[in-house]
Amino acid sequence: MGKGSQSGGNTRSNVMGPEFTDFLPREDRIACYGLDCADTLEWRMWTPGGEYTLNLNMKNVSTKPLKLKYKLPATKYFSMDFPEPIKLSPGMSFPVKVTFRPVKKETYDDYIEFITATGGFRIPIRATLPLVEMLVPAQLHFGYVPANEVASKSFTIKNAGEIGIHYKWKLNEPFSIEPGEGYLDPKKSASVTATFKPEDASVFVASALCTLQDGERVASLKVVGVGKYSHISLETNLIDFDSVLVGHSATKVVRLSNHSVADAAYAIQRKDKEHDRVFRISPTKGRLRASEYENVNVTYTPNASGVFSSESFVFTTASGNTVSLCCRGTAVSPEVKVSTEFLNFGNTKAGDQLSRTFHIDNLSGVPVLFQIMAEKDSAFRFSRTYGECAAHSQVHVSVTFSPLEAANYWKRIYILVHDCQPLFINLIGTCYDEKRRPPPFHKKHIEAYLLHSSKGNVPTLDEMSAAVESMSTIKREVAVPDVPRTPLPGKEGDASSNEYKHWEEFFNGHDPAKALSINEYEIDYGACSHLRMSEYRTIVVTNNSDYKLTACWLLPDVPSTEGTDKRRRRNPVFQVFPDSSDIKPRSSVKFKAQFRPTKENQYYCQTLECLAFVKSQRNFRLVSGEKLLPPWTTSVQARGHTFYGNVEEFLPRANFLTRKLNFPPCPIGCSVYLTTVLQNNGDTPVKFEFQDSLHSVHLNEQKDILVRPRVGIVPSGGSQIIGLCFSAKEAKVYNESLLCILNDSPRNAIELHLTASGNVPNVIMDKNLYFKPTCVGALSHRVMEIQNASRIPVRFAWSIPEKSQSIFNVEPQFGILRGNEKSHVTWTMIPNKLKKFETRVSCGITNAQDASVSLTNAESVNTVTLLGEGTEGEIVSDPSQLDFGTVCIGKSYTQTLTLLNQAAGVLAYDLDPVFSSQAEASVEEIPTVEISESTGILPARAFKTVDVSITATKQGLYEFDLTCYGTAGQKVKGMKQPTHPLLTTRLKAQAAYPTMQITDLKGRMFEKRFLWDFCGIGHINKELSSDLLPSEVELDCMGAKEVVTTEHALSMLPPISLQLGAEEEGDDDTVVFIEFTNTGGLPTEFKFHFQNDAEVEVENWIDVGEPQTEEGKHHSKIIENKIFDIQPRTGVLNVGQSTVVKITYTHQEFGYHELPVLLHIKDGRRINLHLKGETIMKEDMRTALPQKHVFNPVVIGDEKPPVQVITLHNKCVCEVPFFFEMEPLEKLREENYGCDIFEFLDSEGIIPVSGVSNIRCIFRPLEHKEYNVDLPVILGNGEKNVVTFCGSGFHPSEPKDSVCKSVPSLLPATELPGFHITPHLITYDHLGSVSIEHLDFSNVREGAISTKILAIKSNSTEDLKFSWYIDEARDILGENLEIHPIEGVIEPGNTALCKVYFDARMEPIICSTRMKCLLESTESSNVTQLEFQEDDGETEEIIAEHPPPELSNTKKRRDRAGVYEGITFSTRMKFDRLNELYTSRFNGEPQDEDEGNAGASPQEPQLIYVGIDVSVLPKEHITVADLRAELEKLSGPTKEAEEEADNGGGLWDAVEGILDNLCLEIVNDDTTSKSLKKLQQQHESVYKKLLSEEPKPEEPEGQVPLAGKLHDFVKFVLETAVYQIIEEEMHTTCTSVPSP
Repeated sequence: MGKGSQSGGNTRSNVMGPEFTDFLPREDRIACYGLDCADTLEWRMWTPGGEYTLNLNMKNVSTKPLKLKYKLPATKYFSMDFPEPIKLSPGMSFPVKVTFRPVKKETYDDYIEFITATGGFRIPIRATLPLVEMLVPAQLHFGYVPANEVASKSFTIKNAGEIGIHYKWKLNEPFSIEPGEGYLDPKKSASVTATFKPEDASVFVASALCTLQDGERVASLKVVGVGKYSHISLETNLIDFDSVLVGHSATKVVRLSNHSVADAAYAIQRKDKEHDRVFRISPTKGRLRASEYENVNVTYTPNASGVFSSESFVFTTASGNTVSLCCRGTAVSPEVKVSTEFLNFGNTKAGDQLSRTFHIDNLSGVPVLFQIMAEKDSAFRFSRTYGECAAHSQVHVSVTFSPLEAANYWKRIYILVHDCQPLFINLIGTCYDEKRRPPPFHKKHIEAYLLHSSKGNVPTLDEMSAAVESMSTIKREVAVPDVPRTPLPGKEGDASSNEYKHWEEFFNGHDPAKALSINEYEIDYGACSHLRMSEYRTIVVTNNSDYKLTACWLLPDVPSTEGTDKRRRRNPVFQVFPDSSDIKPRSSVKFKAQFRPTKENQYYCQTLECLAFVKSQRNFRLVSGEKLLPPWTTSVQARGHTFYGNVEEFLPRANFLTRKLNFPPCPIGCSVYLTTVLQNNGDTPVKFEFQDSLHSVHLNEQKDILVRPRVGIVPSGGSQIIGLCFSAKEAKVYNESLLCILNDSPRNAIELHLTASGNVPNVIMDKNLYFKPTCVGALSHRVMEIQNASRIPVRFAWSIPEKSQSIFNVEPQFGILRGNEKSHVTWTMIPNKLKKFETRVSCGITNAQDASVSLTNAESVNTVTLLGEGTEGEIVSDPSQLDFGTVCIGKSYTQTLTLLNQAAGVLAYDLDPVFSSQAEASVEEIPTVEISESTGILPARAFKTVDVSITATKQGLYEFDLTCYGTAGQKVKGMKQPTHPLLTTRLKAQAAYPTMQITDLKGRMFEKRFLWDFCGIGHINKELSSDLLPSEVELDCMGAKEVVTTEHALSMLPPISLQLGAEEEGDDDTVVFIEFTNTGGLPTEFKFHFQNDAEVEVENWIDVGEPQTEEGKHHSKIIENKIFDIQPRTGVLNVGQSTVVKITYTHQEFGYHELPVLLHIKDGRRINLHLKGETIMKEDMRTALPQKHVFNPVVIGDEKPPVQVITLHNKCVCEVPFFFEMEPLEKLREENYGCDIFEFLDSEGIIPVSGVSNIRCIFRPLEHKEYNVDLPVILGNGEKNVVTFCGSGFHPSEPKDSVCKSVPSLLPATELPGFHITPHLITYDHLGSVSIEHLDFSNVREGAISTKILAIKSNSTEDLKFSWYIDEARDILGENLEIHPIEGVIEPGNTALCKVYFDARMEPIICSTRMKCLLESTESSNVTQLEFQEDDGETEEIIAEHPPPELSNTKKRRDRAGVYEGITFSTRMKFDRLNELYTSRFNGEPQDEDEGNAGASPQEPQLIYVGIDVSVLPKEHITVADLRAELEKLSGPTKEAEEEADNGGGLWDAVEGILDNLCLEIVNDDTTSKSLKKLQQQHESVYKKLLSEEPKPEEPEGQVPLAGKLHDFVKFVLETAVYQIIEEEMHTTCTSVPSP
């Protein structure tokens, strides 16, 4: 508020009446007072110091006259006239004048008080400041903007105030506003542009302030922008156009992508300052939106053949992101060749004509222009001299030889092909006439001359003769040195000195010897009249050889118009006088040439050829046919015209294909070439002549640019190919102009722009190369980039100091770099010491046209310093050993191996598997070991995992040493490879097929050992464990391609017999239970196949067919009637798992039965198993006679050989008498000096029913060899069988075991593969079982006593009676074999121990026998009073796998308190089971009592056979080795027994603990100590004597030492304790107890 508003309001009072109203609205004021006026009086748009007046109109709107009066405003800034009363009639108005005089810029506020008769009111007056307001957007957001790029945005500002304002923007970088200041009228708008240019990737936020001139802020704007770095990329950084024909274009597209979130503006620039101008790229700049891409086109247009071009383009962005694109390509010329390089016209008479044809082949896909550089009408006339050859076609050219001078002719004609190297053809022929007949001229003479003249001298006639004879001798054509085709420069990256050989000859001549020369090569006669002859011009011809020559001129002919049937006559335009002349050696002759035109207004240009030959060769009688020099030809170009006087020349209509010519890059001192084409599009000939340009390009041999032909005539509608040569003398870029004058008129001149460059080799590379620290003996490599910075191909070669060659190496050591090409070389370092290495190597650079490069001839040498360090290597593997276990043959197994480099340097490794197994194996049989990354590089402290795979081909245990060497695995040429391994990891694998073995079998009536041999189990096991047969391998291969039938497989496999014996027809089935156990390390899947088995399931309506052969029908009948049956026929066994296979033979049909069965183990063996059995009549006699019986070997000269017993079994149901025919033994006695080698003590006998008969024999060998005798055995029914008896004598120094192991039947039962003396098949539904099925009393010393323990386990629920019958064993051993108790009763579920004694106080004997145990329940015995007889039948046994289920006990065990009380506390704590028994016994707890099975029916008696092997040896035959072997058996349980004991609850652990404590108590007892003191001191320890191998002193007969008494005492105590423990343990387990 102004000042007046405060003072006026406080000083005034109501003077007109009692009622006063302050500020009333206009309507109220009219209603109350009848006066109408404005609500307020306001001054606007004023400035301090001015005077401003406004009128307040007061109007009476009532119907009555009014009087009013006002009071002056309180402030002095508002002034009014002196207040006088105002009278207003109705409808009248009165202006009240108010003046405002401001003094400063602020708001003034006051009021005027009006008083009427009815009251008063106030009218406010005020002076307000002008409204200043700028309208701007609240925020301006630029979004993402690339760094260093400028983004702009426009926005509108508006002056919403009442006055015009001068504004100014304030904004910090990187933002700016344009215009930064300005003036804006009220209510006007303007457009303003804001820009944002970030310098880095950041978020920028700023406020833009808009102020007035005095700095007052009127508006603000928030500006936001985010800076981002651009990221563009190319899908490829290299575009290789490969080979492109000159003049053609190839275009490729590359994708440019923007990966950033901001737009990216890019520009494309050439990286190289000097370039070939052959690559074009479009577009050259652009802008990519975020996450967009754009296709960039690259076009390659080569302009010079044979040039490799490489250029780099750089894609740049303002934010610094750059991407390089390398473009390269090779310009190739069209492939054109001539059909032959020689045309031999032979001998032709002067004036005659002879034609030959050749063709020009265009092998490329574009048409080419060609020009034959020869006169059309000369001695050799061409059907055409120029033209175009279409793509993939050929042009035929006919050449006519029409000589007039008798001489030998040789002319090399060059053929220019546009954008190609020149071609050539050699024309040779011989002309003769009546006066001269030159000798025949051939191709070999030219080849010999060129070969010898390459040094620049004319060869002698003798040299020519020798060369020609040499060529004839080898009978082949030697290629002329300039004939072979060489690649164009740059096409393959290699430039040689022969590349431009033909171009050089084209410009300089093809005669290296220069035997003939001329003073002028061009003669210009100018304008002449056709009515007269021109002036003579002199031509000097020089003979540079040592031979006298005859020179004659060959002038182009003008055809005669007198007819074609006559001989053409010579009408030359240019004539030479004389036309021939002799030239002496090293001398010259002058000739005069004259121009004789025949037509007016015509151009003439011809080539005059001078032919020179050795004068002595004018006749073949003067020279030998081999001593010939070829003729020489030189030429002069003569020209003139007949445009004489003021006659105007023709207006030429000719032009070049291009007026800009680019030469290939040229090395200093070398030359490069190209071609151009002048085409005449008019109908008149055009003369052309190249002249010097204005830039001092002189067209002679001494200057930079040569042109050939320089002058010539192009016929109407024809063309002329021009060859140009550029020679570089210094390294720079040449830009020159070349003028071609047409028709001798400068007005018709065509200017050609030539661009060329001289170049020196320049290769860029790093000056220093650093290697990472590398382990000594290991290999480290670095890749170095080298770039050819010049445009010419260069050759480089590295040179390493000799002392560093064993440490550093480079590949490639030499090579060629094409122009602007980049390449990489790989440096390797193998440090040999723990030190730092620093070596300087040199790289020699030279022009690629040089044959080789060395430091001496190099044009430049670059030096690189190699720096590296040798560190100590250390590598470990995890695991340290790879054990594959058992692997299946033919399959691959893989394990991982982790290599860890523990060194501080880089380690390059090479894993090499080395076969180290002791097993013998050929190279083909060694398993294949493959390593995924056998070579590689391990950085410091890094690890790598590799896969190691092994594939075996043969069974065996294989071991490999994975040796890790410190090398990269690659052989570095010239460097010594390390041989010391850093690590060796052992690899083991047991290669095997899935296999199984027969580990047990059970049948009736026979003991296990006899069944084992009779059924051939040993042979079957041997086959199951052996390698695959070749036929099986063939079957596997066949099975991979087609289905193999069972019948086909059986036909390829050898048969193996499984005998099932003979029974009477109608008897019970013969059942054999065979236990198969997977003894390998792989799961085994097996299947038995019968012949009628189908490999695949077929529908039941399909007829599978009937067998055709009698044997097949017999087998089908057996299968159909189920005479043989196998159950189960399939199975899968895991490692260590067993299964039982039941084989049944039914005796329902009389006769012999045999059935082949295929036992197939998947991925393993195929066994052709032949089941054999016989069903006989009651009266038939059958015995188990072997075809061959082998006696145990006997020492030569043994005075007391052992009696060996042969046991014959009765297989039939009646007694079998038999006897041996002894005649063969008599014959054998006579052959051995009357000595009985085989003595049969029993030669006849009777085999009882189901019994055996023992035949005693003595074998007495005289020599160290094998004895054989065939003895017939006659049975009671007259049947005759022949048995072969064999025996071997061995020297006393030879071990007996080596002889026995070769014959399985001689091995004890305990040593047979797969044979177990303990039963694995338990008949748990029968009465009981024994713990051992075969007793081994082998190698018992004569006079010793051996003891075995048998445990009989009761499976019955009743008391079980057992009875032992040992009659068959006593038939051989007599009373020396006893068993205690021989009979007894076993409580249900309990075990009875039986002790078998064998007293070896008898004659030496070797035999196998058996004993029987009859088990019957006591109830059954009381009811039936069964009396055992040996011919009683046994019930069929039902077999199950081991172990059987637990059986119940109905009675308590016998009290064993005495045993338990004797167990010490330390022993009980070792074995949990003993501690439980002890605790339960003395705490009164029940011990495993089970509920009984009431009402069980009596069971049939059971007969058990136990086999016995006996071998009693004389005392003198017992060796220390035998005793040691027995001690090893007594030292502890075998591995097999330990496994069985583990299954039995730790029985052996219990026995071991008790024996330890008992022995300690016995030794520590006082009585024992006193007894030991009384021993006789002269007796040494028997064990000490055994170990020292000293002979045992003989004891007095009948005297027993005290040591023997102590031994018997200890033996009795230990045996009693062990028996009690075994019996107690048998109550809780059914595990068979091994013999201690």
